[in-house]
Amino acid sequence: MQQVYQVGSQFDSEVALNQKLTFDAAKMKFLQSSIAFDEKALQLFHDQDYNNAALLLSDQCQEVTKVAVFEGKEVDQFLDKRAYTGSIVTQIDATLNYLDSANHRRAIITGEAQRSERQDYPETAIREAVVNAFIHRDYMLHSNVKVEVFDDRLEILSPGGIPQGLIISDIENGLVAARNPRLVHILDKMGYLENYGTGLKRIVKAYAQSDLRPEIKVTENSFLVTLPNLNG
Repeated sequence: MQQVYQVGSQFDSEVALNQKLTFDAAKMKFLQSSIAFDEKALQLFHDQDYNNAALLLSDQCQEVTKVAVFEGKEVDQFLDKRAYTGSIVTQIDATLNYLDSANHRRAIITGEAQRSERQDYPETAIREAVVNAFIHRDYMLHSNVKVEVFDDRLEILSPGGIPQGLIISDIENGLVAARNPRLVHILDKMGYLENYGTGLKRIVKAYAQSDLRPEIKVTENSFLVTLPNLNG
């Protein structure tokens, strides 16, 4: 049975300061998946008012996702940078789409007659790291999800460390820290989650055929996942 570690104060369940919300982007996503958009089923209310999960899903979401590509292995020279706004699902999709275009395929010489190709980063690892950054972040912190691409690595930084009382091995072993349970519920309904609570395991598994390993660094206010470039 999956263990869920409950966080005392849950931002996504509290009443949103902005109650004039629209959900055009989310409704379009549901329509594309042939799923009915049901505000009650998605748990978007605190009593009769919209909660913060609804705000995050709405077109009025104030969060910003920042993506940057650097030349080389340091932050000295930008090659490109983007800032994504709008519904949280719009930001997730935009980030994943951008990284898909930046995830180059390279030829591998194996000695066999046919040429083999390998992407810089496993698609599964990218998706899990990006989606987890939005699910588990601490939305009380006035910061942003940041994604940075270097020649040798991809870094996904999420504001907020692990909830008090947990250690990184707990998360790696599948213990779920339910910081934003309503947001989890929403993204699960929308198909962003395949097996909630196994994200880090799936990221590590994606590198099973390589000597390289993903790295995870946690501070009190941040959670950083670093994916090494398989072709770096």
